[in-house]
This record gives sequence, C-alpha cells and structure tokens, in this order.
Amino acid sequence: LFPDIPMVVLVNEMSASASEIVAGAIQDSDRGVIVGNTTFGKGLVQQIYPLTEGSALKLTTAKWYVPSGRCIQKDSRSTRHPEDFAHDTDSTAIDSSALEMFYTKGGRIVYGGGGISPDVTVEREELSSLSMNLERLSIFFDFSIRYTTEHPDLPADFEVSERMLAEFKEFMTEKEFTYKGRLEKAFDEFKSEVDTVGKTDEFSEEFARIEQLLHTDKDDEFDRSLAYIKRGIKRDILTRLYGESAVYDQIVLQTDLYVKEAVKILVSPSEYASILSE
Repeated sequence: LFPDIPMVVLVNEMSASASEIVAGAIQDSDRGVIVGNTTFGKGLVQQIYPLTEGSALKLTTAKWYVPSGRCIQKDSRSTRHPEDFAHDTDSTAIDSSALEMFYTKGGRIVYGGGGISPDVTVEREELSSLSMNLERLSIFFDFSIRYTTEHPDLPADFEVSERMLAEFKEFMTEKEFTYKGRLEKAFDEFKSEVDTVGKTDEFSEEFARIEQLLHTDKDDEFDRSLAYIKRGIKRDILTRLYGESAVYDQIVLQTDLYVKEAVKILVSPSEYASILSE
C-alpha cells in the first residue's frame, strides 16, 4: 500500500513464530530494516494426536521458511546466534557447518541457523542485581501504590526528583528490602568451602575486610543503577495514574534503546539506504 515509506521492525529473542515470519519476509524482500536481536527461532508446525490413557503424540508436520530459503527453526543444539557470524572477523572461529548463507532480493547476505538475525544489533541493557531484585520483589509497584495515594494529581510528564528518590530509599528500608548480588553469592560459596576444610579462623580477618568492601559496593550500586531505578519508579506510577499508553509516551518512546536506534535510522535516508544495500 505504501511502497516508498521507510520501515523499521523491532525484534528480540522473545519475537517468535508469526512475528519471525513477518520480519523475515520484510528482510528478504529488502522492504525494511530489522533492528534488535536474533529472534527466538520457532519455525515448526506441529499437530497433537490424542492417545490412550490421556497421553498424546506431538508430531512435527511442517517447517516455516522465509523467501530467501532460510528455515526459521533454531536447532536446539546450536549455541550461537546468526548475528554472531555477522560480527565475527576471525573466519577460523566460525563453524562452517553451522554457517548458512542466503541472499535477499537485492543480493544482501543473510544467515540461516535459526531465527531472524537483525540488520542492526542493539546491545541489551544488563540489569544490576539491585534492579533485578527491586523488580522481583515488586518494590516499584508497592511504592507506586503509596505515592499515588498521596499524590493523585501528579502530572503525566513528571520527573523523578531527588525528594522522590529519598522517599523511595526510605520505603526500601521500611519494607526491609535486602538482596545478595553476584559477588556476595560467590563470596558465600567461597566461605563455605573454607569452612569445609576448617580454615575459617585463618581467613577471618580477610573475610571481614572483604565483607566491608562488598557492603560499600552495594551502597554504590544504587547510584550505578539510578537511571533504571528512576524509570522503574516513573513506569509504575504512570501505569497506576494514566495507564500503559502514558508509559509508552513518557518513557518507552523517549528512552528505549531499540526505539532510539529505529528513529536514528528512519530520520537518515542515507543510513537507511546504506543498510539495505550492504
């Protein structure tokens, strides 16, 4: 319907099945730029046949292929994504048996081996142990309930202030929020091993010093995770007051790394064209 309008499709490892078919067809036709991470790799068509005593047989009856001839299904034995091949400058490091090359309509090389490999890769944000545990224990959600009860007229374009952060820290203390990071878990395992061989007394002074370093590091982790914490606070407050559409307007469309990369490509006709001609 609109053949001249540039298009970017966002994908990641959770993009599966039908979304992979659409992304692959667009990529193979050179109709748009695929941005993100290699997709899930679910390309099997399966039928369930009931058997006796409540059991069943799941039978693969077909596989999905995209126009270039690539099969979407990822081999369960594969440990590498096709996007790894595209950025691997050492040809000796590539397993040639796993590397399948195909061509788009315009002659660009695309890789098989499972899922749809993006034209432009976005590095995924690595969450800190603090951020993961704040999400796991629903601290952002619980704080949003209290804060929106006390501030029901907060505007949708609010910013997380220093005062709000201070209240959030107090809330964490009230909830007796605790967590163990990767270093602490590794340290606990080491102490356990030392105790097993009866060397705890010999290491006690060093243990005390390391524990103090770990405590200081955890205090610093809040500052290192500040950007994510601010987004988490704002996300859950906006969801309660204005719904998910406000989250997209105020956060996702302004800060999401995938969206920002898509916008950068779309506003640059030369970059868009160069990606589709590589």
